[in-house]
Amino acid sequence: MTRLPVRLLGPAVLSLIAAGCATQQYQPTPLDPADNAQQFRDQRLDSPALADFVTALNPDRTDWPPQRWDERSLFLAALFHHPDFAVQRAEWRARQAEGETAARRPPPGVQLQTEYDTDPEEQGASHWSLGGLLNLTFEAPGKRDARIVAARARIDAARQQLGHSAWQLRERVLRRYIEWQDRSMRVRLASLQRLAADQATTLLVERQRAGVTGGLEVSVMRLRDQRARLEEVAARNEVITARMGLAAAMGVPTDAIEAIRNRLGKPAGDLPAVDELRLRRSALTGRYDIQRELAAFAAADADLRGAVAAQYPDVTLAPGFIYDQGDAVWLLEASWMLLLRGYNDGPIAAARARRDAAAARFRALQARVIGELDQAVTHYRGQRRVLETANKLLAEQRDYEAEVRQRHAAGYVDRLNLLTAQIETLAARRARLDAWRNALLARARLETTAQTTVPVRDDDLQLAIRRFVNQSTTDRQSESGP
Repeated sequence: MTRLPVRLLGPAVLSLIAAGCATQQYQPTPLDPADNAQQFRDQRLDSPALADFVTALNPDRTDWPPQRWDERSLFLAALFHHPDFAVQRAEWRARQAEGETAARRPPPGVQLQTEYDTDPEEQGASHWSLGGLLNLTFEAPGKRDARIVAARARIDAARQQLGHSAWQLRERVLRRYIEWQDRSMRVRLASLQRLAADQATTLLVERQRAGVTGGLEVSVMRLRDQRARLEEVAARNEVITARMGLAAAMGVPTDAIEAIRNRLGKPAGDLPAVDELRLRRSALTGRYDIQRELAAFAAADADLRGAVAAQYPDVTLAPGFIYDQGDAVWLLEASWMLLLRGYNDGPIAAARARRDAAAARFRALQARVIGELDQAVTHYRGQRRVLETANKLLAEQRDYEAEVRQRHAAGYVDRLNLLTAQIETLAARRARLDAWRNALLARARLETTAQTTVPVRDDDLQLAIRRFVNQSTTDRQSESGP
């Protein structure tokens, strides 16, 4: 037999092991609560990073920061700043890493053998037997493919969750924005109502002193005056609360909202008619959570395929070399698990149950979406009718006030009648403001339920959300690290 120097075997084996090893260095990234809190307080709505982010989502938009902030400008800023999306992007990157792991084949292994014979058979032969085997595992057909399909489906599910969360964030921001505008206008109405009620009370007190008016009329007007004062104070407090609520919804400090409060425009007041058929089609097929559950079902189905493929064992081939007391011995070993009847029945049944559960979750979600959409459409249409009625009543009250004003100018009625008409007009304006706020909130709820704008169209909001989802799931290389 061929004899090899034993001193060459050890370096050869170590070189083989080192050639197959690649390592990364650990880099600590500790969290500093104080530093993190300071970074949050330093967030601004005119930062260059936010401008770059908005330009990436809306390439045609170059006026950032905008001169007038509207609901879409606030929403884009919230997409950039809200910390929940950093969490979801991190979860997506974890799924992406799992997908890379799923595509890998089993790594080769090294098996070393060492023996020492105290009584060698041949005179002068070495007491040592040294050897090594290289284990190569070949997976059963279908297992790796099933892992890849499942991993890709879970990556897609995480991506769809980003879009679903973006629509939910948009409703929260829009709701707080509408509430802030409502409270701000309510302050002005309460101030005007308090002023009119105060003047009317003064006139009634003078009449009471002159013996023209009874005490009941004075008491009624004084109570109305006091109520107007309390409503004005409450409205001013609610403005501050609403401003803080908008900041919380956007994930920015209150100072950032305070800096732009004089540049806020009014929410879009258009309330178009609803094409229920197109809304239903868009909601039941295009909602991001619908697509997410479809991806989750695809992942569960791939897991079942993998469990079925696992019935067939992996085969391990181990070519090797042994230096046996001066002799060079080449060998090839093969091993696999025994096929035991029913051994994989449990994992297959569990995987099938998980797939059935995923299908049930999808059907339940679609049923819930249908119910929510029906309610949202009905509520929206009802609030539109309420707003139309409020507009009509306000127009009638304004006509009546104009008539009283003319009669007052002609000397037919006194100032108290004019003040009373003004107070009634302010009450009608407040009722109209309530109807306007509720109609806008109903529109926001409907658009979130259908995850499309009303009317249904592929506008810049839809494109911005799609670009946000795609951008968030393609920035892994710039953010990842060991």
